[in-house]
Amino acid sequence: GTGEVTATDAAAPATAWVSSPLTFHPESIRLHVIPPPPPRDFFYTKEVFQVEVKPLGAGGVSIPNYEGTVSLSVPAGLNLPAQYTFVPVDAGLHTFSTSAGEAGSYTLQAGEAAAKLESAPVSIKVKQATLKVVPTVAPVGGVAEVTVLLVDETGAVIKTENNAVFTVKLV
Repeated sequence: GTGEVTATDAAAPATAWVSSPLTFHPESIRLHVIPPPPPRDFFYTKEVFQVEVKPLGAGGVSIPNYEGTVSLSVPAGLNLPAQYTFVPVDAGLHTFSTSAGEAGSYTLQAGEAAAKLESAPVSIKVKQATLKVVPTVAPVGGVAEVTVLLVDETGAVIKTENNAVFTVKLV
């Protein structure tokens, strides 16, 4: 932020001195991705997730009146702006919503050029998931057990999912 210092003399209250504008920069920038539901450690393609950017002052304290500009270093495939200027309503924390269209590993980083700051890089994994029905046969009128697997783009079974909801229609 910016500010100025005003000095007055109690003996001469009409006399005041005002400094030139002073600029204050954050001590650090925090970049955080809200993690997926546990026990997953990845996101699915097209699953919306949140990325938080937060400038911090001395001792890691939030700067609620920060109105500077941060840059975002993000790979192609994530719909995030290259830079963002904080506004008063952000109150020192801005949250972006995004998703990835393709499976892979993505590394994000935020910076503040005026103070020559960079956040720690944050890596996320994204998987393309599909349902695979294991073929089976059963006599008409009999009982059949059908196995449906959730597999990633390599064909590996995803075993860490416990929140996905899908509908199976038997025809």
